[in-house]
Amino acid sequence: MVYKSPGSRIAGLLLLALLVTGCVGQPTLVAPELEAAGVRLQSVGLLQQQFLVTLRVYNPNTVPLPIEHIEYRFALGGNQMAQGESAVSFLIPSHESREFDLRMRTDLLSSIRSVQKWLSGSPGDIEYELSGKVKVDLPFVKPFPFEQRGRIPLSLEQ
Repeated sequence: MVYKSPGSRIAGLLLLALLVTGCVGQPTLVAPELEAAGVRLQSVGLLQQQFLVTLRVYNPNTVPLPIEHIEYRFALGGNQMAQGESAVSFLIPSHESREFDLRMRTDLLSSIRSVQKWLSGSPGDIEYELSGKVKVDLPFVKPFPFEQRGRIPLSLEQ
């Protein structure tokens, strides 16, 4: 028979109460909002093209969000252009936005029609699809999935 002292029971109950109140005290986080703010065609070579895509991340929460990384898939004009992971971590204050650039490369064969269309016409808006997950640097917080579609301005760098 195992005998437990009243002190160990009280200590166990206090520990349980601290754990429960600690979890209750954390604010419920809402997923950050992502959108593509612009895309620039930087270079067109024989075998590949290089794009610079500017993403805007908005934090709708009442607390700052430490972004560890963003996994993404990006399509322009209906063509899958890139997928990857952001290399930079950053902090977004509550109710504020931050922009950052992603360099994307694509090969000529997968995007020749789109690039030819963009080069022959004047730069304008183009449809995009952006999806993935935002990983925040907070304990016990799962990555936030996101999916965004819209139109963004396409510019050609000189």
